[in-house]
Amino acid sequence: MPENTINATKTVETVKVDIKDRKIIRELDMNARMGIKELAKRVGLSRQVVQYRLERMKRDGLLFGAITVFDSTVVGWKWFRIVIQLQKISQKQKQEFTDYLANHPNSMWVGEVGGNWDFVFNFVARDQFEFNALFEQLLQQWGSFVQKYEILTYLGVRDQPRRYLLPDYEMKSISVRAGIVHEMRFNPEIRLDGLDKQIIALLSMDAWLSFSEIGAKLKVNYKTIQNRVKILEKSKLIIGYRLLIRPRSLGYESNMVFLGVHSYKPELEIQLQEFLRHQNVTFVVKQLGTWKFGFEIETKSIMEFQSFLVDLRARFADIISTYDVFPIFHDHVLNYFPKGALK
Repeated sequence: MPENTINATKTVETVKVDIKDRKIIRELDMNARMGIKELAKRVGLSRQVVQYRLERMKRDGLLFGAITVFDSTVVGWKWFRIVIQLQKISQKQKQEFTDYLANHPNSMWVGEVGGNWDFVFNFVARDQFEFNALFEQLLQQWGSFVQKYEILTYLGVRDQPRRYLLPDYEMKSISVRAGIVHEMRFNPEIRLDGLDKQIIALLSMDAWLSFSEIGAKLKVNYKTIQNRVKILEKSKLIIGYRLLIRPRSLGYESNMVFLGVHSYKPELEIQLQEFLRHQNVTFVVKQLGTWKFGFEIETKSIMEFQSFLVDLRARFADIISTYDVFPIFHDHVLNYFPKGALK
């Protein structure tokens, strides 16, 4: 597997979890670096019990890590999304294409999907010209297998907690209920030196690394690492730490929905954004292109998903012009600050 691949494709069976497990997951969902002592206090269990339950959920395949959520636009990187449909491609060639995307230094996310499309992936680039060069390189090598594609530019992102796991009144962390918001604003005053980039490279792949572990890897005092991370957080380059969960282990399936709009009505957009704070919606993107909005939703059944979709279309028929739906089969890569952005 490529260096920056997350092991999200592992096949696992549904895992049984009780209310105590759910409390642990909900607390860590949007704050994965929370210490065991604090976590134990919040869920009302001993540190030993919490540690045991975490290890069990890891062994069962429900939890497979934690990722640092960066907003790399703070230091000048723009996010582009490509939706692509392939043609006349064998399984071997499709795997080679998957590996190409997964190993690409500018890949932030690579998702294998169903429906009308085969892949959705995100590249980071300095500007539209650099992105165009990267995409043209892709087409030079793989264009004969490309049936069609759409390109979208990110305007705003909101990571949302999996509220379906536990009612909000059970939560101690009020601050994480609203989610993690990517403001996506360049700050020319923020400059990264070599040590910053080394820290980012490590944290981008494993948010569970302690300051001491990072310090040992980089041969730097842990207090220096701690201070650097605090500065990165204050600058809003680091905006959160998300738990990596396999929804299928809980019996949930992931779908992505893209919405096109035929008119712009600010009041309805505000209402739509509020509607998308639904307990099953985990990720919302505002984007420039064919589809104005994109979001991911995790539901127990097709009927539950369909009910949500019917309600969405009925409520916002005045602005939704078109939509597309596709299941997310595999997350091959998830890295908010890929190697290409550290050059």
